[in-house]
Amino acid sequence: YFYQVGIRLEITRLAKWAKLMGLGAPTGVDLPFEASGLMPSPEWKLRVLKTPWYAGETVSVAIGQGQVSATPLQMARVAAFIANGGRLLRPHFVRQQRPPLPPPIVRPETIATVTEGMRLVVAAGTGLRARLQSVEVCGKTGSAQVVARSRLEKTPTAHALLPHGWFIAFAPAERPRIALAVLVEHGGSGAAAAAPVARRILGHF
Repeated sequence: YFYQVGIRLEITRLAKWAKLMGLGAPTGVDLPFEASGLMPSPEWKLRVLKTPWYAGETVSVAIGQGQVSATPLQMARVAAFIANGGRLLRPHFVRQQRPPLPPPIVRPETIATVTEGMRLVVAAGTGLRARLQSVEVCGKTGSAQVVARSRLEKTPTAHALLPHGWFIAFAPAERPRIALAVLVEHGGSGAAAAAPVARRILGHF
């Protein structure tokens, strides 16, 4: 599904919207030494690697692989972006703050579609291990490859070569109060490693 979406959108549109959602740049959190991550584009590749963009690369970017990199804070911000209706917020390291909300940058029906997909991920999909009885959770599992699959298949038990497990979420589904991202290094998958951690965090509601 995500391969096909990426092919239809094409890299220029993917990169544009990823950047509008805060990827590939620091979030501006009030902490030092924040990493910016990377959202590749044809312009970036030509400038940095001196080679043109190939259509096959778009498929990898569409699932967050290839040259894409993101921090857990950026991914938590993506979850918050969906939860609050498409508003990109600057995170702050404070106990409580109520800054004015910026205007949404995506259509409400787009947010509604993504929200429903994330709700189903937890209700009946790969995020089942994040499900709670008392709170409806919306989430998305993922994994980040450390090495090529062919190399991993040669040594499938080598812990240092296992993919990192990702899970982003927000809850409650109807009136979100919290957004989070869980990254378990070499956890194998988001479904097995990261979703249960999110469940324990969200269980404190």
